[in-house]
Amino acid sequence: MEYVTIKEFSEQVGVSVQAVYQRLNKDLKPFVKVVDGKKMLSIKAKDLYSIKKDESELLNTLNATLNVLTEQLKEKDKQISELNKRLSEAMELNRNNQILISKQQNLQLREPETINQETNQEKEETKKERKSVLTEIRRKLWKR
Repeated sequence: MEYVTIKEFSEQVGVSVQAVYQRLNKDLKPFVKVVDGKKMLSIKAKDLYSIKKDESELLNTLNATLNVLTEQLKEKDKQISELNKRLSEAMELNRNNQILISKQQNLQLREPETINQETNQEKEETKKERKSVLTEIRRKLWKR
């Protein structure tokens, strides 16, 4: 097995000498050998640094993906909110249409003589109500 000095090892893996010394008593311990009073490291310890580098790259990729997904979620939340608003408006329009249909059916079901007995004022009020509801419906449709 080939051994190199701490300084040579740090240059080969691209980290500082201090960083290597910090890991000597941890995960690099099995790769340490003392030769002539100097600590030497096996070149097999390089594998630990390449794994850390791969993990770091993976972590960066995962963080970038997480950021993209978070932004997409925010956009989807906005879209859902807008759709809920439109659904609420559509339900309101539907309710108003139901009222109009009901009033029209009531008018059609009345006997002809009853219709003739309505005063002009009642007819005007009914027309105003219809016009008001239709105006409201048109306004909501144009807001979209």
